[in-house]
Amino acid sequence: MKLILAQTAIITANIFVSPAFSETYKCDLQMKRSGGNWMGPTIYVDYDRSTGKAKIIDGVIDHYMGSPVVTSKIAESAKKISFKYKLGDVKGSATNASGVSYANQSYRLSIFKPSMKAVITMTPLGYSNTFRDTGRCQIKD
Repeated sequence: MKLILAQTAIITANIFVSPAFSETYKCDLQMKRSGGNWMGPTIYVDYDRSTGKAKIIDGVIDHYMGSPVVTSKIAESAKKISFKYKLGDVKGSATNASGVSYANQSYRLSIFKPSMKAVITMTPLGYSNTFRDTGRCQIKD
């Protein structure tokens, strides 16, 4: 009986979640050298318009954080949608002089409409360099 009630609750909850308010983007990056392997190769964005929040995960986030991160800012226009997010205390490589280094990284993923072209940039905070890659996205069902 408990199993039937649980299944009914799940089915009912799914009926009331409007797909018009939630979209999942799958973005495949080209993995250019300019990206420095600090993003991708595939980025998933679960964007809930009703709450104005999104969760993002890719290979780097999964490796360093272990679960999706919540975006800090979303900007949407008729031409594109941009998601900003940060990764904190990402462990870098060790050197004899300084030991292991850690960096906070700021990301911006922009998806251009209607082409679904993706442009992602990453800036390690406190450093002058920026990493960039491009690719294509699709909306998943």
